[in-house]
Amino acid sequence: MQDAAEGRKKLFSKRAALKAGFEKGVSAKVMQDKVACLQQSKSRFLEVILFFENRQAKKKN
Repeated sequence: MQDAAEGRKKLFSKRAALKAGFEKGVSAKVMQDKVACLQQSKSRFLEVILFFENRQAKKKN
């Protein structure tokens, strides 16, 4: 559970960094690349959570 909380903190801090980048006027292409990277890491993070939830469910059965 603690790992999941840390992962969420990292995602939120990345979002905050992206928002700050837009406010600073960073080029749109750089921001698009960062958004794509964020989306990939977010989906990977969710995959890992699902994997462990499935594993826990199998152990209970």
